[in-house]
Amino acid sequence: MECNTFEFIRTIHHIGQGAFYTEQFKDLNDMPIATVVYDCGSDSRANISEGKKKYVQNCFPKGTVIDVLFISHLHADHINGINILIKEYNIKTVVLPYLEDIDKIMFLFDLESINPNNETFDSFKDLIINPISFFNSESHKETKVLFIDPVLDAKNEGEERFVEDIDTNSNISNGQRLKLNRVCPWLYIPLYCNKNERKEEFQKKIKAASIEWPTNRLDIFDPSEKVMKEKIKKLYGQKGEKINENSMMLYSGANEHFHSRGIPRKLLNLCPWLDILNYTRLNSSCLYTGDVSMKAIDIDRDIINIIGKDRATKISLIQVPHHGSKMNYDEKIFNISSNRPLYFLSCGINNNYGHPSSETIYEFNKRHKPLYCVTDNPDRQLIFRFKVEMKTVTGKREEE
Repeated sequence: MECNTFEFIRTIHHIGQGAFYTEQFKDLNDMPIATVVYDCGSDSRANISEGKKKYVQNCFPKGTVIDVLFISHLHADHINGINILIKEYNIKTVVLPYLEDIDKIMFLFDLESINPNNETFDSFKDLIINPISFFNSESHKETKVLFIDPVLDAKNEGEERFVEDIDTNSNISNGQRLKLNRVCPWLYIPLYCNKNERKEEFQKKIKAASIEWPTNRLDIFDPSEKVMKEKIKKLYGQKGEKINENSMMLYSGANEHFHSRGIPRKLLNLCPWLDILNYTRLNSSCLYTGDVSMKAIDIDRDIINIIGKDRATKISLIQVPHHGSKMNYDEKIFNISSNRPLYFLSCGINNNYGHPSSETIYEFNKRHKPLYCVTDNPDRQLIFRFKVEMKTVTGKREEE
């Protein structure tokens, strides 16, 4: 039965150079209704640090049900905490981008280049090659895995589906509107930005080299195919920024029958320079962007038209992609919402990548746009609390 009133808590965790964002739904007696996670990783290494491992372990009570885990893409700094989630919690559904074999090979080369001798590489290799097997490797756990197809399906435009009603291990179309469950009236819309420029470059090099693949292309990661793998890896070259163009963004917000208002308490404590009166009136809608490149997307086609103009213009919180990298920033990000949103990014205090870029920060300051950097420091964590209520018409409950 659908709740008429509940509390919604969104946390932008102080994970540093990575991403770990959670949404919790509770009734007015503080009893859990649902939990959702978007990415879980940090530090761009194959092995998450012990300190952050303990932090992830303590985010929820052991055995908590994670209703949906959304994965933006398969770089280590977004996934190397997922093993902890699997061990500590019960994940009901995973939603991630559908990848062709060539995409998987590119991600595996990137992961291997970070730390080729790390013992956890094989675990993440399994996640990339066969996520269904990865999430169901423990016999007592049954996790539904759903893949977002990069192709838009006009037939599904405007259709809303309950996550629990979708067949196990199936593909769903880009922009599919997902309702969390029948108790919690929350809407999620995954937006898979699958730009193929880097993949096309790689495939051209392979074709020019007349590579003779094994029957299963992913077999190049078998020890017996080491020579073949190194030959292909040399063609691939060094890890590049453009693979980050392939990332699944996510819209999160209450459906149209509910309204939500609240106080982002960490903003009140730490950002007196913000327009506090405006941000205490934030609604609960958010756009997570993973490591997508704003340069590579069309805001109207890839975001606003899919989410719906009315929803997009009311978004109050927007993630700046790829930790504020100048390679992924574009001023088009300011055209998504007209609701004076707060922008945030996640980055490590002493990261080796120069994130966030000083050029990105300058662009926000120049336009007087509020940008909040969530780092490794616990005091930089953002916590938003909202009371979400059924809309009423002339004092009565609005009928669906």
